Amino acid sequence: MTQLETAMAILMKTFDTCAAGEGKKDSLSKAEAKKMLEKELPTLLKASGRKVNEP
Repeated sequence: MTQLETAMAILMKTFDTCAAGEGKKDSLSKAEAKKMLEKELPTLLKASGRKVNEP
């Protein structure tokens, strides 16, 4: 697989894992999205100086 294909596969697997939490496997609730962002992108969030629920 190319680097991009590998990255996309990881992204899709992460989404599927996080979306399965509340039973709907094809979408994320706001709570699931927030949890995923905080878990998977902590460095990016810290660098921005903002929390997930801030505009």
